[in-house]
Amino acid sequence: MRKFPSETILKRADAYNLCDVATVYSCYADNSEFTSIFPDLDTYKEQFEKLTKVYGSIKTEIIDETVKNNLAIVTYKDNVFSEEGIITFYCKCYLKRIDNEWKILKEDKEILINE
Repeated sequence: MRKFPSETILKRADAYNLCDVATVYSCYADNSEFTSIFPDLDTYKEQFEKLTKVYGSIKTEIIDETVKNNLAIVTYKDNVFSEEGIITFYCKCYLKRIDNEWKILKEDKEILINE
């Protein structure tokens, strides 16, 4: 069991860096925006392979975490390494505790320019 919602964000980044598509997919709630686009693991695998070809590893820095009962908001920065350099995203992630695990419901990401 992950005690803090930010642990789910870090777990997903670690899984991405290890090319562990199943673990990445498991971080999302069944009723998330993500799973409405990718309803099962097989539909996500092709997209994941494309992402990992273009973007290398991710370094995630948690900025803030707010928890209220079974809901949470985590803000963080993702530094994504690619052939063109480092791309930094400012992210806000909405999570829900489901069966004692924090699962991602929705994410908002913006590219940071001139950080």
